[in-house]
Amino acid sequence: MSLRSSRSATDTTLFVRFPSPLKVDGWEFRYANRMCREYMAEGLAQLGLNIVSVQDADELSDLPSGAMVLWWEDPLLMVAPETLRQLIDGIDKGYEAVAPKLSGTSFPNQQASPSFGIVNQATFEEYNSLSKRPRWQVVPALDPQFVLCRTQAFKTPPTDGRFRGKQAVLLDSLAFSFGTSTGHPRQDLLEMIPNEVSDALDIGCANGGLGRLWQERNSTKMDGLEPEPLQAAEARKWHRNVWEKPLETFEPDRTYDLIICGDVIEHLDDPWTQLARMARWIRPTGYMLLSVPNAGHWSLVADQANGKFPYLPWGLTCITHRRWFTESSIREALESTGFTPVRWEREQPLPSPKGETFIQTLQKAGLGNETSLRTHQIRVLAQKNS
Repeated sequence: MSLRSSRSATDTTLFVRFPSPLKVDGWEFRYANRMCREYMAEGLAQLGLNIVSVQDADELSDLPSGAMVLWWEDPLLMVAPETLRQLIDGIDKGYEAVAPKLSGTSFPNQQASPSFGIVNQATFEEYNSLSKRPRWQVVPALDPQFVLCRTQAFKTPPTDGRFRGKQAVLLDSLAFSFGTSTGHPRQDLLEMIPNEVSDALDIGCANGGLGRLWQERNSTKMDGLEPEPLQAAEARKWHRNVWEKPLETFEPDRTYDLIICGDVIEHLDDPWTQLARMARWIRPTGYMLLSVPNAGHWSLVADQANGKFPYLPWGLTCITHRRWFTESSIREALESTGFTPVRWEREQPLPSPKGETFIQTLQKAGLGNETSLRTHQIRVLAQKNS
């Protein structure tokens, strides 16, 4: 029996307030806008309901009493189809307003803590499908960035999240916002910088997060390179100099103890040439510090084994990745351009249940490097050859 045929006549329509696209420079953000909207449309279609678009809060007063409204503010939010279905069930149980847990929110009751690494679309959907019996927690407020409710729960979206009536959070759920996945200070890279380094250049410095951490630790400022104007403007608060241009056309007028490329070289057409160029900008016995996503991670291997390669705005299958590396190939790239790796760090988030089964199956068959399969990101500090 379809969901529609099992519902009352007044509950066969879902009014959806779709968000406006985020107007931010950068192909990743443009792709995130489109991907999240298309993914949501697919999930809504699976509900078997009539979907009617609502432009703004003023239209709510004209809706039928008790109608279901999905208020969606974050255009970069990804919500699994199973989560949408369970939210509808929550309204059927008598809640006036319901919402999922979120990857980025200031509302404590909605802060998500996944039990394993959410690294691609498959693990995202696996996590949101684990609970066969949805659990609910009654809360005093809900983050208005994504709420399913009855019309009587509010006339205009409450900024404090206090909707009228009984409201609840869907436990064991996760709605992921790509808006929270960029700009994080790279504490992991800071901890790998040798103590003797006093002068550094951060390639692709984004909004200056690493520069801020460096300044707090050393009371000095590093230089930065960032081609995106808005990011570069923010980075200037924390960097001595920020050059607003791509790496390929940049030529510094000085040398450094250290050059940092945090998740940069996989976005380049020719990272090998750029590594060789950057080697000239490093003082004798200075360092190159890199982080790259690992193309040998189990999630990427499993997707390809299933004939899939779902692009994402950020992450292993980032839409702007042009080159791919494993630990062995990044070692070869560094050694061929004048560096010797001296320290390796491997980020290994806990695999999902399906991921662990996949790794163990390969191992039993004598296939795959287990360390590589479990490593999501590689960080390496390499010293310039004298």
